[in-house]
Amino acid sequence: MAGEAARLRAAGVRVVEVEDYADLGQPGPGIAQFGRQFADAAYHDRGWTFGAASQALTRAYNPQGYLDVYFLLGPSGRVTYVNAAATSTMSQLPAHAGGRT
Repeated sequence: MAGEAARLRAAGVRVVEVEDYADLGQPGPGIAQFGRQFADAAYHDRGWTFGAASQALTRAYNPQGYLDVYFLLGPSGRVTYVNAAATSTMSQLPAHAGGRT
């Protein structure tokens, strides 16, 4: 997704990357370290926000415990699209974003 940051920002899409509560017990860097290490300039981009979810938020939005899931929210804040493996499904996002990207 970091490679798409400029295109998403130009289309008015704001990226909020949220780590599941306790990263679902998976090893690896926390979201802050991940952002600095892998997201490069996007980590400091005003159109991209990183954070960690509470246990309740993780249960509400990711009850199956998927490790790589993303959501597209509409202007009202409601979920309009859900998918996983952003690297392989990013090309599907423009159609679901109403062609804004």
